[in-house]
Amino acid sequence: MNLKALASLSCSMVAVLGAPQTGSTEPLTIQIQSELPPKTCGYIVLFATGGTTPYIFIIRDPLPPFAQVGPHVAGPTGANGIIWGGLAVPADTPVLFQVEDATGTVARSDTTEFVKGDSDECLQTADSRSSKTEAQYSEITVQS
Repeated sequence: MNLKALASLSCSMVAVLGAPQTGSTEPLTIQIQSELPPKTCGYIVLFATGGTTPYIFIIRDPLPPFAQVGPHVAGPTGANGIIWGGLAVPADTPVLFQVEDATGTVARSDTTEFVKGDSDECLQTADSRSSKTEAQYSEITVQS
């Protein structure tokens, strides 16, 4: 499924089944709900549970000091899940996905490595943008 079809599908799939929690006694976690490894210029589906909304999703280097990889930060969002597309991360780059909640609590995924995608066009456009570029993502809210 290409990114345009996914974006179209995700816009019609974004269903709010319940109001997002504003605070939770559960520890903050992040889950990757899409095929791994992620592809350059592809997409990823991430879900956060626990913690306190809103959430911010970031792609980071897996080694301290966990520098941000790529120009995008997704959020803040009150939704507990996102479909994040146009991932401007070169192939063979090891990363982890991080969620940060409103209190500054952080949860990180296991390390994974990007592989070559169908296109690398997003890398050329990402080079011309600042590190504060808005990410291409759609929110998904699911009540647990």
